[in-house]
Amino acid sequence: MCLKLKKHYEAIKADEPVTCYKVLTGNVTPYANVGVPDDALAGKSDFCAEYLEGVHVSVVRRRYDGNYEINSGMIHTFASYRAAVDDSRWLKGRGCENVAIWECVIPAGYYYYEGTTQICKVNENDIFMGVYHGKSYASPRIRFIKKIKDFSCV
Repeated sequence: MCLKLKKHYEAIKADEPVTCYKVLTGNVTPYANVGVPDDALAGKSDFCAEYLEGVHVSVVRRRYDGNYEINSGMIHTFASYRAAVDDSRWLKGRGCENVAIWECVIPAGYYYYEGTTQICKVNENDIFMGVYHGKSYASPRIRFIKKIKDFSCV
């Protein structure tokens, strides 16, 4: 999952918790393939960027079109439940198992980036319907609140 930023971007400080949605396959992030500890899934601790293979700072790089992107070093989440559902259906259709959507928050006081992520729209019958760019976030820390949708049995 890669977050596309505009040419003029800046980090936003969360004055209050920011609701977001994270898609997991089991307890693993499907794109970075990073395991989420059980205590983080239980809401007992935050999931932070230090879990991401020792990468502690975000990698912001310039794209070919003059915009910027963050593709590593931060935790990527969806701003909308709908985008998380579309991504989950896409992953499930590609053979991923135990796909689930988790409601999360970016804790107050932390900085995050807002941008867009390319999302594949798949209908209920797993038929590809096209691609769109959905609002997404990249942050150094998220807190898992609860699992809200399980695609394992759908």
